Amino acid sequence: MNKKIIGLTVTLGTGIFLIGQQTVNAADNTTTTANVSVLGGGLTITPLAQINFGTVTKDGQDHTQPDQSKSQLIINDNRGTTNTGWYLTANLEDKGKGVTGLDGMTLHLDTKKPDGSSEKGTFTGVDLTTDASTIISLDKSDIRLSDTVTTADLNATLNIPKSIAANTYSGTIVWNAIDGAPA
Repeated sequence: MNKKIIGLTVTLGTGIFLIGQQTVNAADNTTTTANVSVLGGGLTITPLAQINFGTVTKDGQDHTQPDQSKSQLIINDNRGTTNTGWYLTANLEDKGKGVTGLDGMTLHLDTKKPDGSSEKGTFTGVDLTTDASTIISLDKSDIRLSDTVTTADLNATLNIPKSIAANTYSGTIVWNAIDGAPA
């Protein structure tokens, strides 16, 4: 008998609760604004750890040594605009008085689009010096907001004259991604 009384009480209480509810109507034309600010992230270069030309044995001949690591350079364009293009320069770091660490040798970059790629822009081969040289340039018409990565095969070679002394040599390449058109 106790079970029946509790069940009846809960049913009656729920019915009174439902009868006592007020009906609320929302306005028909309510709006909410959602805002966000998207900031440009700039141009960035995925750095290379090194370009490896391996070992050369002197034999009385000049040598052209290819890059053993098949280096690629990746430039990320996160500026978020198509108003301007960009370009990439490279030069050998001047360690003072025009000394680069590769003095007497010529570091050549034969910068190209990777095979089968649809990369936009102009890729240029250069012999690096202490003066900056443009190796990649994209006009503003080449820029797509949905395509933010540019990859370049460097195809680096080091020309080593027979007159170079036996030693270990090292030079630093300075990369600079610049917003706008090359000067």
